[in-house]
Amino acid sequence: MVEVPRPLRDDERRDPALVEAFKKGPPVPQLSVGQKVTVSGGWSIKSPQGFGNSDGLLVYAGSAPAS
Repeated sequence: MVEVPRPLRDDERRDPALVEAFKKGPPVPQLSVGQKVTVSGGWSIKSPQGFGNSDGLLVYAGSAPAS
């Protein structure tokens, strides 16, 4: 699974352009170890940010608690 939103690293926080892009992006999912979730996304061999794998990637679109 690729392109899951994540918090910025300390070095990334020093770049104002990255901080602004982060603020405009989707929220970081609040997950904990052992929590069951349903993940949505699309299958691709290349993600919008350039990750690639010929076996396929799940490009993250969202998640919700499993029911």
